[in-house]
Amino acid sequence: MIRITIGTATPITIEVDETGAAPRIVTPAPTVEPITAPVAVAVVEAVPDNGSDPVQEKLLQQTLLTGRSALATMMEEWIVGFGCSLDENGKATVEQPDRLKLLQRSMGTNGRAIMAYIDNQGGLRKAIRSVVPDAMLPDVDYQTYTTELAGNIVQLASITVPPLADTMDYTHADSQG
Repeated sequence: MIRITIGTATPITIEVDETGAAPRIVTPAPTVEPITAPVAVAVVEAVPDNGSDPVQEKLLQQTLLTGRSALATMMEEWIVGFGCSLDENGKATVEQPDRLKLLQRSMGTNGRAIMAYIDNQGGLRKAIRSVVPDAMLPDVDYQTYTTELAGNIVQLASITVPPLADTMDYTHADSQG
């Protein structure tokens, strides 16, 4: 019989006999050492009486700030040439960004934050109005223009980002025709 032992703290022994039988592995029963070091105790912060978790509240606020900033950046680019006049061939008289790529890029990098911000504002139109001040658009009917912006976003989102298309905040006036 050939016996090979590997290791010292918890040795493993392999035994091979001359008969050609499969090798046998012998391992000692595991020993459990008593815990002599003090066990770490988790510190639990007191939860405010209102039931909110301060860490979750901070994360939500950071997400909303990121969403607001990302939506504002997207809208700054989106409104370039939006609603401009058309020439006799029906082409825009001002060069416009590729809004589909803009939407895909914005939602690809900050989609969750943008969606959280829109939800927090009560809908897409309200969110747009919170990041596009009316002073930025002095020569247009602000309410109509921002509604058209939201509608344009919803059109593209219905194909590429369906959850965003469902964020349009309709009012009773919308159903008046």
